[in-house]
Amino acid sequence: MSKIEGIKFEPSKGYKYLKTLEVGSKFKTESGTEGILLDVNSGSALVRITKVNIHRSEDGKHYLGKKIIAPDTNVKQIKQKQ
Repeated sequence: MSKIEGIKFEPSKGYKYLKTLEVGSKFKTESGTEGILLDVNSGSALVRITKVNIHRSEDGKHYLGKKIIAPDTNVKQIKQKQ
């Protein structure tokens, strides 16, 4: 939970913050982007984006791969199959 001058922020219902996942966890954002958490610190999260929800497939390639995103991004953890 983030806090600014007495205001508390929480993730959307059914979601959690990316920074609460363990490194190596798979996740999906509210927009449908999927990825793997590689590293996280107080100001950023290093992820590998594996799937994006883009209508034009040629544009999607730009968004794949290693990216730095906000650690407070709302995500759902994807259960890994055993």
